[in-house]
Amino acid sequence: MSGIHTAQWTFGATQAASSEACRVAEAWAVEAKFEKAMVMNLVLVVEELFTNTLKYGYSVKDGQVRISLVYQNGCAELIYADQGQPFDPSRPPENWQPDIATGKVGGIGLRLIQTKGRDIRYAREDGWNVLRLTVSDT
Repeated sequence: MSGIHTAQWTFGATQAASSEACRVAEAWAVEAKFEKAMVMNLVLVVEELFTNTLKYGYSVKDGQVRISLVYQNGCAELIYADQGQPFDPSRPPENWQPDIATGKVGGIGLRLIQTKGRDIRYAREDGWNVLRLTVSDT
């Protein structure tokens, strides 16, 4: 695919919508003829962000998730937004240390987002958490 291609979806913050978001992001990336590794990375990042939104962002209220994708010059930019509790996933958790003995390894999902994305930028805009990142193929 050449040129600029964009897509945008709005989902309810539900587990079913999380699966649908991953499905449509994957279909979009396949149509854009991404390499398999980049398709997988995009889906992993969308799934992790949506999971965190459901688990932490909207723990006490319903909400929406907006996902925008822009493909240009062989790169895909993901813009992920929710109205959950303010949280910057571009920052590593403080004092992150997995505890293998107890199985408490929190923060791995954030590390995944940070390694599968480049140029990660977070802002709180008009009550929305907005995360922008370029999906990598590594």
